[in-house]
Amino acid sequence: MNIVITGSKGFIGKELSKYFGEKHNVLETDRRTLDPAKYESVKRFFDNNEVDVIIHAAVKGGKRGHQESIEDLYENLIMFENLSKFSNRYDAMFNFGSGAEFDRRMDINIVKERQVDIRLPMDYYGLAKNLITRKINNLDSNIYNLRLFGCFGEYEEPQRLFRATYDKIIKGESPNVHNDKWMDYFYSQDIGRVIEHIVNNIEKDIPKDINLCYNEKYKLSDLVYKIKYLTKSDCDVIIYNNQIGSLSYTGDSTNLESLNIALMGIDIGEFEKKFSSHLGKSYGSLTNSGSSANLLAVSALRSKNGFNLPEGSKIITPVVCFPTTINPIIQNGFEPVFVDVTLPDLNLDLDQVESILESDPDIRGIMFAHVLGNPPDMDRLMSLIEKHEVRIFWRHIYLLLLPCSPYDDG
Repeated sequence: MNIVITGSKGFIGKELSKYFGEKHNVLETDRRTLDPAKYESVKRFFDNNEVDVIIHAAVKGGKRGHQESIEDLYENLIMFENLSKFSNRYDAMFNFGSGAEFDRRMDINIVKERQVDIRLPMDYYGLAKNLITRKINNLDSNIYNLRLFGCFGEYEEPQRLFRATYDKIIKGESPNVHNDKWMDYFYSQDIGRVIEHIVNNIEKDIPKDINLCYNEKYKLSDLVYKIKYLTKSDCDVIIYNNQIGSLSYTGDSTNLESLNIALMGIDIGEFEKKFSSHLGKSYGSLTNSGSSANLLAVSALRSKNGFNLPEGSKIITPVVCFPTTINPIIQNGFEPVFVDVTLPDLNLDLDQVESILESDPDIRGIMFAHVLGNPPDMDRLMSLIEKHEVRIFWRHIYLLLLPCSPYDDG
């Protein structure tokens, strides 16, 4: 599937480029290859490229400290207008709305999508988002509006709540909250899951306007305390100017919940970030099972952004193993090199492992499971890995992600 992401260098654009990049052909664009504000540029792009899905993440304004102007209003409107004119050239387009559509002067408290018609915002950013949503709702087309109130993820800017709070805790400083209020935050990877679901169910009756928010609501201070808990910090949380009547910024989640999508949510998304940091790693993914973890871990080795192991790389694995030990090796185009197992523990035969490592310098890793929770002689195995310089990455996978068996609570 060919996916075009406008604004691919921004926070949301980066998150979705990474999310879809491993599974689909993502056409990241800049103003030279596709300028949504210029009709001729848009036409030329569609004339020269096959496009299945447009994710429109480009936006002018809306950031804290940005001095808004009427030019922001015009550019946001014209970008959407130009892309929507070519709706016959793609299967679906996803526009990002904003809670600002409901007028940030008002208390935006668990608002339903249809309330966008009640009033027009006074600021140019909110007004543009409001007018675009109204047009989408009046179009009989393949364009969807996904409305964000707040978002967090790997590429969020340092001044955003989650990143700023975590950075302060790591430095031993006290995180703070100004004007505590109820506010919705949505995990960036869940945006990708919503888009995937809609694309895969395009023939079904799916709402065209969807608030991206969870049913459970949090105050800003609640979120800061969650991060503090996950990092096991004993720091103080400072709340400045805890105003009575601070305006809420939350949406109703009924439309999203009607899609029955399995989402990560606030707790899981933040847990991934903090758990990986606790282990001294840059990334971590919570999966539904050890089988999925196996496939995800081995697939990551093919990533051009990671180890980039070439197809045909040799991986040692025991001949008696679970299907989800051998299958990821084959699925990713690697070559399994089998060793026998020992009795009665059914673990890989380390004598054979040593023999193969001695004779074949092209071995790139070892894939195995601790059978029924019983490990082989790990001291000996690790000494073999270090002696023959098998990628140390494999050790981390197998000690932390892959040892679980179907009978093991681990």
